Amino acid sequence: MQLEKNKAELEKVLQRILAETQAPRKKRFPSNYTPIIWKKLTGARITNWCTDSATNTISHCIRQIHDFYGWMAMTNTTKPNGGCAGALYRTREFMKIPPNQRDGSKKFSRNIHIEHTITVSDIKRILLARSDEMDSPSRVHQTILEHSVCVAMSHQEEINLKTGGAQISQNTNTNITKPFQRYEPLAIFGASKPKPFEVYNVVTGQRIDLHTFTISDHKETLAHATKVTCHGEDEISIYAFERFRSTDWEAKAHG
Repeated sequence: MQLEKNKAELEKVLQRILAETQAPRKKRFPSNYTPIIWKKLTGARITNWCTDSATNTISHCIRQIHDFYGWMAMTNTTKPNGGCAGALYRTREFMKIPPNQRDGSKKFSRNIHIEHTITVSDIKRILLARSDEMDSPSRVHQTILEHSVCVAMSHQEEINLKTGGAQISQNTNTNITKPFQRYEPLAIFGASKPKPFEVYNVVTGQRIDLHTFTISDHKETLAHATKVTCHGEDEISIYAFERFRSTDWEAKAHG
């Protein structure tokens, strides 16, 4: 299953993220995109180097943030964390694929997929529903990350999402509590197959119970990843927006 090798890969990505947040330059993911989302939600003004444009929809910005953390399947890109290298949650079948053999392209030959268990549309909907609570870019970023549950899986498992009867987002829910529960039909579908559908938390090394895993468990996973990366010496989450505030970025709301 190669769990330990996948865990080692993730730890390298986390160290890269930590180094990137402390880099001396301003324009970095997600310190550029989170303020843009905040602006769109609240009408606040942001520093002029956070260049907004028509292509910077909320959904696009969320995807760019996901890419930064390695929650993307694309490989051979300028972004170093492709090939689902930063995925916290991975299926058994995905972990069997060596990193140098992963193909996350749009080609028919692709063999990996990043599944947004809580879809980008759902995250956007949650942000819009809670826009009155978004008093800072930090709060926006926290809300995004606490609902960014993404699973690295094989392309065959991506196909099985439909044939196995996995539920799809209904585009109405803003209170998602058990993100993996919609995969239960897929687990039943695969139970009699040679390759059962199993999801693992790479940070803890534990197999995920699709029925009981909650958003609170996901938050604990983010906290655990920080402890592993910072060796318990830093309480600020490696996924927190505050990691980027140590340079000279500041957003100001104008009433």
